[in-house]
Order: sequence, then structure tokens, then C-alpha cells
Amino acid sequence: MRVSLQYSVDLEEVPEHVIDLINNEWDNISFCDHLINECTEILKAEDPSINSSIKKIDRIRKMLGRIDLRLSECESILKGYEKAMQPPPPQPTDNLESNYEKYNTPYEVPKESTK
Repeated sequence: MRVSLQYSVDLEEVPEHVIDLINNEWDNISFCDHLINECTEILKAEDPSINSSIKKIDRIRKMLGRIDLRLSECESILKGYEKAMQPPPPQPTDNLESNYEKYNTPYEVPKESTK
């Protein structure tokens, strides 16, 4: 079961924390590489253990799925960081005259009759 953890860091520390998350996944990628090499060696054997290869492939795929999920989380964190680092948009001023000019009546105001 996967759970989501939440904690806060200073805005300037976000890239460093993402680096740590990515580096932790590098160990898993290296292990996947090791399992792939084992799998290919098993299949090259004179009497290959197909069942063992299937189990290793399944393990590799599950690990790669977790790696992909973590990288997706890192991407999301960095998108939020990028957005937080952008200057805020200018706030509109409350100018009654400009607001009056923008208002269009949904009907025509009746003119006074000349009778």
C-alpha cells in the first residue's frame, strides 16, 4: 500500500530535496541493471530456468514502475517550485471610472420623449 507523506521545507531547499529523491532512485536503477544482467545470463545457459527469468523480469518491471512514480512526483514538485518562484501577477487597481467604461448594459436606456 502506498501512502503520501507531506512535510515542509524552505522554498530554496526544494531542488536539493528533489536531488536526494532522484539519487535514491539511482540505486534502484542500478539494481534493475544487475537483475537484467542476471536474467540474460540465466537465459544464455544451456538449460535456462525460464521460471526464474520470469520472476526476475516481474521484479524489474515492478521496480521500474516505482521509479517512474517517484520521478513523476519529482516532476510535480519541480513544477510547483517553478510556479512559486515566478513573480506574482500585478493586481488590478480599483478605478471606478475604468470599471464604468467596461460595463455594458444589457438593454438600451429609454430616451425622453419630446411630446
